[in-house]
Amino acid sequence: MNKKILIFVALACLLVVGVVIQLAVAHSDSDSSSLGDLPAGAEMLARTTPDGKPRSFEDVLASYKGKVVYVDFWASWCGPCRREMPKSAELKEKIKNENLVFLYVSLDESQSDFKTAVKKLNIMGKHFLPIDVVAADIGEKYQVTGIPRYMIVDKTGKIVNADATRPGEKATLEALQAELNK
Repeated sequence: MNKKILIFVALACLLVVGVVIQLAVAHSDSDSSSLGDLPAGAEMLARTTPDGKPRSFEDVLASYKGKVVYVDFWASWCGPCRREMPKSAELKEKIKNENLVFLYVSLDESQSDFKTAVKKLNIMGKHFLPIDVVAADIGEKYQVTGIPRYMIVDKTGKIVNADATRPGEKATLEALQAELNK
């Protein structure tokens, strides 16, 4: 009889451990802290608000009021997006200005693929990997139907160019400098 009780208790403990592991994995999927070890100079923004709700794109933009924001919608699986990343790095070097933020909004479904790409491509700047429902909302509100896609947001938080040119184009440099000089 004691053996049966011990076996039952052992199985119950294994079940509890399994549930705890599942909960930890589920929590890590909604928490940006699981995306640690990005390259120095790459900052992952929170995917949720302090009360656990999905963080909106508008909330992210609002946190940069007073600065010009160059938004890059991309994904790790997008070849053209990946090819633009070195040009984005060159653009940052050309405009070294503390009032300019490079915000990379990844539309990846896989946190692992996102993190691997950021590391491999050495993408410096602010990174936002929205939760699925927020990504769908961004696509709908801002008509992001294809990537790469770029936006320029002025210092007041207003989107001044919802379909900006790519980072390698001279017009992008000129547009960002014009916004910074306002």
